[in-house]
Amino acid sequence: MGKIALMTGGARSGKSTYAENYLAQRYERVSYIATAIPFDDEMRLRIAKHQAQRPSHWQTYEAYKDLDQLVGTIDQSAEACLLDCLTIMVTNFMMDATNINWDKPDPQAVNQLQTEVLTAVELLLKTLK
Repeated sequence: MGKIALMTGGARSGKSTYAENYLAQRYERVSYIATAIPFDDEMRLRIAKHQAQRPSHWQTYEAYKDLDQLVGTIDQSAEACLLDCLTIMVTNFMMDATNINWDKPDPQAVNQLQTEVLTAVELLLKTLK
């Protein structure tokens, strides 16, 4: 039976490193879904660090939208799949929401964004199941 494990913790607390080590100790064939977008120098450095620390033979996919569709294209020989990171994925949805003025957000627009994010996560979980 397949399992879904959620690694939680504060910002930059080592969740990704923990998850990578956890999987590396248990599986050879891992698919890695990277949700980060290199929008500034700090994020580019963080992405480079993550790329350098994970095993080079892991198959990497870079996306944060339509992950339910992406899961269908992942190498079926993969023994595990790591989604890094749900928080970054949600942040990307927020950054895409150009219809929201975050200084004075419109509740209706925020509700629409919330629905979009929840739908994306629900579709991903349904597909994984």
